[in-house]
Amino acid sequence: MSLPITKKQFNNSIVPFILVYKRLPFNSEDDIAVEIKNDDGELEVRPYRAGRYINSFYKSADNMITELFAKKIITYELVGEITGIEIKVLKDIISGKLKKTDNITRIFVENFFDKDYFDKDDKYAVKCMGCKNKCKQKYNVTVTSCKKYKSKKK
Repeated sequence: MSLPITKKQFNNSIVPFILVYKRLPFNSEDDIAVEIKNDDGELEVRPYRAGRYINSFYKSADNMITELFAKKIITYELVGEITGIEIKVLKDIISGKLKKTDNITRIFVENFFDKDYFDKDDKYAVKCMGCKNKCKQKYNVTVTSCKKYKSKKK
């Protein structure tokens, strides 16, 4: 099956997308803007659904991230500038060397890459960690009230 755009055209549209949306185009509704010649030979910008091309060109989001860094299409400097995270911290997060960080940094990285690089044990809010119920709240939520939560008396 032939695709209407090439991998090079797709890759060239990544940084402009990042500069506008402050993240990679991993959401199902994300469109990338590609400059393409129309039937009259004039250049025009057309939207293309990013997910289709990620699957076709890279097979997975992880492969895409790895290749974008390897080809220097995205850099730690670019990601750091957009997220406000120091380059060394960013490298340590992505490489898995950093096991914990503050929630703000974790949220910025997760939003940018659409991936949580941290230990799955810290996936839930503190009050939800030992809970057996399925209503667990994400790590970045402060649970103020829960009918199923019973505080331990000292």
